[in-house]
Amino acid sequence: MLVKTTILPTDDPPLAQQMFRDLIHQEAVVLFVGLGATEEIEKMVGRADKLAGLEGEPRWVVWARKPGHVQPVIDELDVPAELGPRMQGARAFTLNFDDKVRDAIGSDEPEPGMTRILLAYARAEED
Repeated sequence: MLVKTTILPTDDPPLAQQMFRDLIHQEAVVLFVGLGATEEIEKMVGRADKLAGLEGEPRWVVWARKPGHVQPVIDELDVPAELGPRMQGARAFTLNFDDKVRDAIGSDEPEPGMTRILLAYARAEED
């Protein structure tokens, strides 16, 4: 059961992009963004949702099951140079309140457990 997760539409790329932009730029939240539709990604998103806290707290999750639909929005993000390589093929990333990428869970990492996901949130909350 996902409580604090917005699942972007898979059948309407313009709508998915608009929803994603709104969540990034219009909401004062720390976002955990899951990318893909595999069983592993589904588990990761579920874990991130559990770690997002209560409804009034600033952590939220976005699940882009078809990352290609929102790639133009991802390309617009402020990504530090050191995270650039990890963003290529990333399974997830976090954004801080200023809409800057602060961590990326790369495809070369083991399946992220609760600790790794909590670390991704913490890095986004450092600023």
